Parts: sequence; structure tokens; C-alpha cells
Amino acid sequence: MRRCGNGHEVSDDGFEFCPRCGERLHDVPTSAPDEVQPEPDEPVDAHTVAWGDGGASVEGLPVETPPVSDGRRRWPLSVGWSIVVALITGFTGLLVLLAIYLWRGNNRGGAVVAAAAFALIAVIVVAAVATGGSSSSGSADATGSKAAKTSTSRRAAAPAKACSSYTGVKPQSCISKTGFACSGYAGSARPDDCFTAAQLHARVVVRHAAVRAAAKARLAAAARAKARAAALAAANAWHQGYVQQDDNVYWKWVKSGSCQDFATNGCWHVAVITQYGCPNYVGVNANEYQNGAVVNSLLDNQSYGIPAETERIFELDADADNVIANDVHIDCS
Repeated sequence: MRRCGNGHEVSDDGFEFCPRCGERLHDVPTSAPDEVQPEPDEPVDAHTVAWGDGGASVEGLPVETPPVSDGRRRWPLSVGWSIVVALITGFTGLLVLLAIYLWRGNNRGGAVVAAAAFALIAVIVVAAVATGGSSSSGSADATGSKAAKTSTSRRAAAPAKACSSYTGVKPQSCISKTGFACSGYAGSARPDDCFTAAQLHARVVVRHAAVRAAAKARLAAAARAKARAAALAAANAWHQGYVQQDDNVYWKWVKSGSCQDFATNGCWHVAVITQYGCPNYVGVNANEYQNGAVVNSLLDNQSYGIPAETERIFELDADADNVIANDVHIDCS
């Protein structure tokens, strides 16, 4: 005869677990050889599964073997929770003593508060004990599940972005030496590891040729700029050294040359040149100054004009000694 922790008895020694509750069966002595053991209080269902060493099946379906238990009741809390419950229980006892002390001292309000705190803590302790068994029993499974998840996550760890997904420049890790292809790089952005020695030599040759071409282009540009400047200077050479009056007329003082016979007090010479010419009339006007004041107006002209880019010299005669000429203005028509 064998019996489980819940009192169910099984006469067949071939069972290790109770067919009713799944608890492990233990051998029990029989009362007498001829004594007939009473039937169990609860009838065995026709579909009850007999638990064997290799499990059983119902209508061809495999049945999982229940967990092994030695039939002893266990404290539902872990060691840590047991310590917490013990501390809370001790504090609750102090609250009871405080409530009694306050009640005897006619401090009924304080006693009520202490009693309410005691009741609240008692409820918390009861809830912790009632729910601690499921939490403790599931801790091992949770730990194992967490470890499995951690192991799985480590095994499944992969680069944040595969090298093949880059459409532009790839990171330094995506190079040929690490086993990654370099086809995703732009030609000018590929690292040196993506090329053979011959290809690297060709790249160096190309770079040197590009440097020489750029230097040659800079020299050519400088030469063109110099040529443009020379051409501009040549184009403006006809009025170099002249004072520009407007977009057509230029003039300058000329210190060489002699005065006419009637210019007994001296004279000034003014050279005039034009870009488009003065076909009908050219007149050179100026003021004569003595001691900083205008003493006379000066004029020399010709009625037949001058052609474009052709210099003509005009003479302004002084009327007194120690005078200067200024405020030159050319009339062109």
C-alpha cells in the first residue's frame, strides 16, 4: 500500500505519483494480511491518468509529468521577505503597546491612531504572506527566464546597421580587411584597403596628374589675367597720365614748350585728348590766381575741333607776374 501527502492511498506499487493529485507516493505498512483497505472517499474518474515513469497519455495525447514534491508544506516567503515581515511584526507589537499606553493615559485620539496603524500594518503583513508563495515559487523560473533572455539577446546581438545597407560612404569597419566588400563606396571615397597595390599606384598617378593639371590651370588663369590687364592698359594707353573730365575728354598740364612772342609774362600749356573727338569746337578755360584770389580768366580755343584719340596742345598766357593757373575746364562740341 502507498499513500500520498494528501492522504490518497494506492494499492498498486507500480505508481510513483498519486493519480488524483500528482503528489509522490510513500510506502505505508498494512494493518493485517486479511484486512481489506477501505475505498477512497472520492471515486476515481474514468479519465484519470495514471502517472508512471515515462508519463501517460489520454486518447493518444502526451501528458506532462507533474513536478516532484516531498509532501511537506513550505514557508511561502523568501529569506529577504521573511526578515522584512519579522521587522514589521516587531514594529506592530510596539504599536500595540503604544495604543494600550495611550488608552490608559486618557489619550484616546492617539490610541485610535496607533490602533489604526496596527490594523493597516497587519493587513500588509497578511497580504505579503498570502502572495509571497506565488512570488517565491516563480522567482526561480523568472531568474531562469531572464538568464535565457540575456543569453538569447547576446547571441542575437548584431551590428546596428549592416554594411550592405549603406548607400553612401561606409564606416571604417566596412573595409576589405574585415571581410566586408567595398562595392558600396563611392569611387573617390573608398579607403586604401579597398584597392590592390596596382590600383593604389594608379590612384597615386591619377592624383599627381590632377595636381599637375590644377597647377597648370592656375598658371594659365594667371597668364590670361595678365594678358587682360595688358590689353586693358594698351586700350587705355592713349589717355594714360591725363585727368579725366568726363567719359570723352581728358587733359593734363604740359611743362615743356615755349610761349608765343606776345606772352611776355609767361604761359601755361594744356594737352587735350578725347575718346570720341570734338568735331566742331574745343576750348580750354582756366582761372588766373594771385595771392589766392582770382585776378583773370584764361582761354584758348580752336573752332575746327580735334579727332578722337588725338592730342592737341593749348596755350594759356599769363597777364601778370607771380600768378598761377587753376580750375581747368574743357569745352568740347
